[in-house]
Amino acid sequence: MSHRRDFDVVVVGAGFAGSTFARVAAQQGACGLLLENSSDVGQVVHSTGVLIAEVLELTHIPQSILLDPVHTFHIYPPDRRRIALNGPGFRYWMSNPAGLLRGLAEAATAAGSELQTDARFTQAQSNSGGVIVTCCGSFSCEACCIRCRLERQCLVCCGSACRAWAG
Repeated sequence: MSHRRDFDVVVVGAGFAGSTFARVAAQQGACGLLLENSSDVGQVVHSTGVLIAEVLELTHIPQSILLDPVHTFHIYPPDRRRIALNGPGFRYWMSNPAGLLRGLAEAATAAGSELQTDARFTQAQSNSGGVIVTCCGSFSCEACCIRCRLERQCLVCCGSACRAWAG
């Protein structure tokens, strides 16, 4: 676990949303901790790797992450009918999702957030000093206190971390 114990924001889950939030928060001056359950970011991927062209225009995704352009792809809703997505306004790229996740986490740490892998979020509890976040890894369970400079505490759960907390 981190040597530092006080953070402005703790982000649970180093997926697409979590790493992006941690990067933006750090760029805005927040002292952040990004927790990832896996021992390596991108080890567990819950994405097809399909990116729309607009994502490429809004972010700085390295060309090494991009694979092939896709001109048409098919989705199958629950009723099993095949729907083709294509046309002049549709532009998609296949990506290496594990590499993309690692790149997003690296961007978060480059911006100033701290990354802790092998840290399974188990609970959060408010007290007068902020929020105590408990994480367990292969090493042991430890707690870190979120001390916010803002008027409210900030704990952000992204992806499957939200389901684990709610359940």
